[in-house]
Amino acid sequence: MKETTIKIKATLNYKIFNLIPLKVVLSALVGTLIGFLYYKLVGCRSGSCPITSNPYLTMGMGFISGVLLSVDEKKK
Repeated sequence: MKETTIKIKATLNYKIFNLIPLKVVLSALVGTLIGFLYYKLVGCRSGSCPITSNPYLTMGMGFISGVLLSVDEKKK
């Protein structure tokens, strides 16, 4: 019975990792990092900018940009 449980868990883990390609995950992380660096280095000094004055919004925009740039449009 233990062997069956282990095989099921291994199969589920394998399927979960195949749902989201590694390229998309890495691009999302890089986009988030770039968004954070943009907030820290450029940002908005006065605080009146709606996106760049908040680090979470800037990192979110970087995350979305990274994901959108990494997705392939070609479908066979």
